[in-house]
Amino acid sequence: MSFMGVVGIVAQAGQAASAPTGVSIGTTSSGNYNNAVIAEEQGPCGTHDYFDLSGGTLSSTITVGGGSGILAGYSGCDSSVSTRFKGYIRATGATSYAWDLAFTQTPSLSNGCSAAISGTASTDQDETSGHIGEILTLTFGGGRGGLTGPAAGEDIQLIISADATNSSGTTSATDIGITYTFGN
Repeated sequence: MSFMGVVGIVAQAGQAASAPTGVSIGTTSSGNYNNAVIAEEQGPCGTHDYFDLSGGTLSSTITVGGGSGILAGYSGCDSSVSTRFKGYIRATGATSYAWDLAFTQTPSLSNGCSAAISGTASTDQDETSGHIGEILTLTFGGGRGGLTGPAAGEDIQLIISADATNSSGTTSATDIGITYTFGN
C-alpha cells in the first residue's frame, strides 16, 4: 500500500497561493519610472502641456500660474481643461486590476472656477495608451468678457491609486499624490 498520493496532496495544500506581489504604478510595464504617472492635458482648443506631469517631472507638487496667469498658455477659447492620467499597474500574480482618481479634499476655488473628477475607473492593467478612466476637469470662471483662473495660493489635491487582485487577495500600490498649486 502506497501513501505517495496522500503525501503529494498534503504538500500542495501547504503551498497556499498569495495575493499579488510587487504592485506599483509605473509609466511603463518595466523600466522608465516607477511610482509615477504621465498626465495629458487637453482643452477644447487642443492639447497643451500647461498641466504636465511626466515621468521626467516626478515632483508631486506642480505650481501653475494663478489668476489670469493660468490662462496664458491657452488661446482664449478654452473654458476648461481636462487632464487624463496614464500608467501601468506593475504586479506579479494578479488576475484583475483597478485604478482610482480621487480628491484628498474637496477643492475650494475662487473666481468662479471649479474642479471635478468624472468618468469610470479603468480595470485594465495597461493604461499607457489610453488613460485610467477618471478625468480631472478644471473649469475656468468668467465668460464673454474674459476667463478667470483660480486665485494664488489655492490648490487641487489628488490621489491616484491602483489595486491588483487574484483569488488569494488584493494588494494596493503605493498611492501617488499630486498637488496643483496656483501661484501668481
